Amino acid sequence: MYFLNLNVFCDYLVEKIADNNANCYEKICNDSVDNKNSTMQYQSKNNAILPFELLFKKEEESIQKYVKRLFTLLYDNNYLDDKTLIMLQDKIYCRLAFGIDYPLLITDAREIKDKKGHNRYWTKFKLNDTYYVCSEWWKDKFHIYEQLLHDWINMKFGG
Repeated sequence: MYFLNLNVFCDYLVEKIADNNANCYEKICNDSVDNKNSTMQYQSKNNAILPFELLFKKEEESIQKYVKRLFTLLYDNNYLDDKTLIMLQDKIYCRLAFGIDYPLLITDAREIKDKKGHNRYWTKFKLNDTYYVCSEWWKDKFHIYEQLLHDWINMKFGG
């Protein structure tokens, strides 16, 4: 249900998400498809290289702590460029990429609560003091989230 063919995923992004950003998504998707069989390397734009094991959930970590640590690690090491940060604020992209029902990142504190008044973002944790991060990660779906997170990392960073 959550697992999509990479080409289908990229085609969807190009066709359906933000017409004014279509060229950005198309380039990112084409680069990802071209590199999907390359050797796994996690290297940021400033040539920082993350040890592979840091990208996995530690045995004692909850899914929530893992997501906070993972995206902080990616942000702090310049793996999240402006284009990626824009995509992580798109609800449809995040649903397809991570299986969550909300954008991963928002900047407007008024969007923390849903229409029923339930918090959907962490209020005491912000990525780079700028982005509120989605808190909707359920323990019983961790195996799905973990696979989707790793697929996204591989697609994004050439694994």
